[in-house]
Amino acid sequence: MITERLNAPKLPHPRLEWLLLAAVVGAGYLAFQGMPSDRARTDAVSAVEDSAYAAKLKKYLRDSTVLDSLTKLVQTDSLYRLYRQALQSKNVDVNLVAQVWCEELRLTTRHGIIPADRAINRLRDTVYRDIGVHDAFDYLASRAPDEGHFNSSVCGELPPPGPRVIDGTSTYIEPRRPAPPRK
Repeated sequence: MITERLNAPKLPHPRLEWLLLAAVVGAGYLAFQGMPSDRARTDAVSAVEDSAYAAKLKKYLRDSTVLDSLTKLVQTDSLYRLYRQALQSKNVDVNLVAQVWCEELRLTTRHGIIPADRAINRLRDTVYRDIGVHDAFDYLASRAPDEGHFNSSVCGELPPPGPRVIDGTSTYIEPRRPAPPRK
């Protein structure tokens, strides 16, 4: 070891050796600090999950807003009048049931399943509110005959189908709120 020290090149200044050693140790320390830790990896994955969740939430909110707007365009006046006809007589005939079914089919064909269903359900919830009934379909069905047959041919010509997708929002699939990422 002494021979090696004697043969080692001499540095111009004795303190330069200590400075060089300190620089190597400092560079090693900084390199070690720059390595991603488990916590940093977890934070990176969490950030990706958070941004994916944010994108899904944004799409859900947009789709819900679009469908809410489309639902408001569904005209349920004639369907309301048909449901109210069931109050006029003690029993509901097959013809009235067919007319209700056909009107619901028209609304669904024209506006899409989700906007039409939302509007129809809202109407069913309120059409008999004055008599304390919250489900018009059940009320109508309870007063209808036990049997009777009809199909879509009794409805006449249906309107042309509305769009299935509007700027990326499906009118046939109810959007689901995304679950937030687990932390």
